[in-house]
Amino acid sequence: MQSPLFIVEHLLCNYQEPGQEKRKRPVQKTAFIHFDGAESDTGDREQYDDADKALLHYAFDHYAYWKSYLGLPHPRLERPGAFSENISTHGITERDLCIGDIFQAGGAVIQVTQGREACGTMNRRFNHPEMNLEMHGTHRNGWFYRVLTEGQITTGDAARLLERPNPQWTLARVQHYVFNPTQDTAILEELASLPYMAKEWTERFLKQLNT
Repeated sequence: MQSPLFIVEHLLCNYQEPGQEKRKRPVQKTAFIHFDGAESDTGDREQYDDADKALLHYAFDHYAYWKSYLGLPHPRLERPGAFSENISTHGITERDLCIGDIFQAGGAVIQVTQGREACGTMNRRFNHPEMNLEMHGTHRNGWFYRVLTEGQITTGDAARLLERPNPQWTLARVQHYVFNPTQDTAILEELASLPYMAKEWTERFLKQLNT
């Protein structure tokens, strides 16, 4: 049997206290993964319009970097959820994954579609004007999955790689060209036709190619 590429250490879903910003809190044990988002065993439910962004994964490995970068203790960085992630793990980052990778975790089958494009929300959350730019520049931005098969994931489940259709295109390599546009026609043609990438990014590369 193939070794797991990562272990689902923490599952998180949105919750919101009256008058407060939405936050992620850990699922007690299991979450049911729908095509449009996750539902926790405590009834927290997420639903997204873009199926290419059904789940957000963020490497807890990056948290140490952010503590150093910000220079001051930040309570959000003491536990998973600071970056609105649904899945938190150690040992796998944007440099280890490829666009289109398919994983099975528990009863769910999920596919890597694109990196997360951080916005001003991250700047406000961490009180730093360039937090989002640093996330992009250092490839510490997290990534999204589409859900191919709905099913239940339990904390501690092993996620096994089923397919890697684009081994030459790591997530870090692809998003380098997202955040640093190129005029290289050959690269743009390859990216614009990259199988299984999120529609949003495919359309962006097509636009660059045709400009």
